[in-house]
Order: sequence, then C-alpha cells, then structure tokens
Amino acid sequence: MPTNRLSLCAALAATCVAAGARPALATTVTFDDLPNPGAKGAAIANGYGGLTWDNFNYVNAAAEKNGGTGAAGYNYGDISGDDVALNGGGALASIASGTAFEFNSAYFTAAWNNGLQITLTGYLHGVQVDQTTFTVSAHAPTLITLNWSDVTSVTFSSSGGTNAGYRGFGEEFAMDNMTFTPSQISTDFIDPPTQSLPQTPHDPPPLDPTLPAPE
Repeated sequence: MPTNRLSLCAALAATCVAAGARPALATTVTFDDLPNPGAKGAAIANGYGGLTWDNFNYVNAAAEKNGGTGAAGYNYGDISGDDVALNGGGALASIASGTAFEFNSAYFTAAWNNGLQITLTGYLHGVQVDQTTFTVSAHAPTLITLNWSDVTSVTFSSSGGTNAGYRGFGEEFAMDNMTFTPSQISTDFIDPPTQSLPQTPHDPPPLDPTLPAPE
C-alpha cells in the first residue's frame, strides 16, 4: 500500500467518525434495469448506480448472439438478466464518484479472446492507491473480489489473449453484477483520472472469414 494512502485513509476515517456517519450498504449493479440497448448496444449513462461511467457500454447478450456474431463471451458472462457491461472497443474505461467508495467485486469474462488480461487501477483523488491484473476466459465468468476501500475512481484496461474460436475478435471484456459500497463521506468534486476518455460505440466486431457462420 502506498504510504500516502495511509494518511489519506486516516483523514477520511477521522472525518467519518466525527460526523457520526453510518456504514453504507453494498450496492450491486446488474445493468439489467437499464433501457433496452437495441441490437448494437448502448452507452451506460452517467449517474447509473450513482457513478460516472467513461467508455462503458452495455449489450443484451442474447441479442448480440442472434445479431450475426454468434456465441461470444458475453453469453457466458451474463450472470443475471440479459445485459452485461463492456469496455467500448476494448479501450480503457473507468468509473468514478464524487464520494469515496469501496470497490468490492465483479464478474469478468473475455468477449472474444481466451487468456485476456485485465488490469484494474484504483485512485483516491487522482492518486493511485491500488492495482491488480488478472487473466480471464472467454468461456466462463471469473469473480474478482478486491474490497478496495476509499477509492474515488477505478480504471479498467484489457489486452492480449488469443481468439477463442468465436467469429468476432478484439480485447473487449464483459462485466456483470459489479458490487461497490458507497461512502458517507462527501467530497467537493468528481475526479476520474481519465476525464477525456472517448466513448467508443459498440458496433458488431469484425468477423473472421475463416470461421463458420453461427447456427
């Protein structure tokens, strides 16, 4: 743990005790209560779950399969309901809040590539305080439990892996049932470290002509 995290967390804890704040309850966002994303998916709007979302889209896993790409990791990564989140275009994505929160857990599945590596980085007011890298499959979800306390933003990046035999390809991942615990401590600003992230539209990925068409 970086040394500056100790002083920052201590200050936040002291503020919370002084204010007599009650512990917050964990929140799980399933993405299933968002509007119908249509055949091509849609961007997750800021404010969903009380968070700011950069370059996170969501798709209906069944519609994605039936839309011409065939089966993909989205289908295996669908934990609840029909919708899953994804990093648009396989590019860097982030979540942020104007209050510190605890990032608890989420299910991750590679959309197209087995052995996809995903790196999550936690920030507290722009200062990196946590980071982890893990590898996921395109055929089964992986529950990643971190319980990072006192972060104000988390970035998500993905790279590598090899095509899992799907018709599409790329470095996108599916994320579902993300759980976080809001803090009772207010801050004066929202400080995602990547405020200028582009919102990459989710279009059907390029198809590999050497692979058979979906049934």
